[in-house]
Amino acid sequence: MPDAGYWDVRATRYGHTGWSDWVIYPFDQCARLAAMRAALRMMRHAKGNHHMFSQGDLRFHVAVSTASGNPLLRSFLSATEIALAGFLRMMSVGAIADEKTHARSAERHARILDAIEAHNEDQARDAMIHAINEGFKHARGIVSKESDTP
Repeated sequence: MPDAGYWDVRATRYGHTGWSDWVIYPFDQCARLAAMRAALRMMRHAKGNHHMFSQGDLRFHVAVSTASGNPLLRSFLSATEIALAGFLRMMSVGAIADEKTHARSAERHARILDAIEAHNEDQARDAMIHAINEGFKHARGIVSKESDTP
């Protein structure tokens, strides 16, 4: 079962909705951070492979949303996971020839993970906002290039 599915079953079966349950926090924290690190490694090792990068990116987002315990965020991502996977693949297509784009994105995600591991909510929020804004800039650039092509 994928990590996200495991946590969803766990939340449903045991009523655990995030890291606020201090009884299982020590186990959950380690497992969830490991899922985020594995996703980040996948992104870093993509080396221009847009499919691998997109899969790692999606796994990172699923791990963060699951770990957040925010039911709205998790339900949103669950409902749109397939669409998001397609969107992330489309965004990365323009970056195939430029590994630097993947590397920059992976480093933005690493800053998010670093802040989460440090339990620094302000830094995590700011890093997430920065990553989202840069992702939108990148997507707009791809759409703009495609609309300029005859």
